[in-house]
Amino acid sequence: MAQGIISAYEDAGMEIPPIAGGEMQNGFLRSAMDHGFEFYAWMYPNAMITVCLDAAIQILQGEPTSRFIDFVDTMPEARPFTDAEAEDYYRPRWSDDVHGPITMPDEKLAELGFLVEE
Repeated sequence: MAQGIISAYEDAGMEIPPIAGGEMQNGFLRSAMDHGFEFYAWMYPNAMITVCLDAAIQILQGEPTSRFIDFVDTMPEARPFTDAEAEDYYRPRWSDDVHGPITMPDEKLAELGFLVEE
């Protein structure tokens, strides 16, 4: 969604204001670094499904699980961050469509068409 907001401001010839939202999409990070606007990103990453599946398996196996699981506790790379940390999260090899963090190897991303030529 944030990439659409950036495009709208670009199309209108307006300065991009600070943005806050759930965004770790690689294209958003690239645009933010290119344009230099401030942002605060928190997210509910696609990869959190791995945390959900692990909990479901534990439940099915009769193992105790927490009533509430905060994925940030199990996926530290999914913590909120700001424009000051954009370069730490941006991955030049990922296409703009990739939402991090990613729990699969680059080989799988390549197979799925989510890597760009360097």
